[in-house]
Amino acid sequence: MWKLLFGLSNREAAYVKALKKFGGSRVRLKELAEELRVSTPSALEEVRHLTVKGLVENKRGYITLTQKGLAVLEALRLAHISLETIFARQDLAPEESCSSIHNFDYAIPESLVKKLYDAAGKPHVCPEGNPEC
Repeated sequence: MWKLLFGLSNREAAYVKALKKFGGSRVRLKELAEELRVSTPSALEEVRHLTVKGLVENKRGYITLTQKGLAVLEALRLAHISLETIFARQDLAPEESCSSIHNFDYAIPESLVKKLYDAAGKPHVCPEGNPEC
């Protein structure tokens, strides 16, 4: 059985990515819930899961990515841009590739992220020139 990227679910990966959109630190729970279009109680439950995994801290209603959370975010980014680069070499449309990859980038086994990154030529940006998607 493959070990998924830091044991993340698709939902947990979405929360980590959303936290990044807000700068990764001191994000209000309500803002996070609104960004993800969920109720505040649902967002709180997911934040609790991420806290148990050591990916975020929740101090007085402000959520911050931990060092481990930032490492997960970087692994997600590398997996995503590596896959986009590989897909682009197969003449797949960048927009279609990007949106499709968001559905499974979190499920790349940790052991494959570096191999994908190397196979893609160690890209620092996606095929459209963005450092993250």
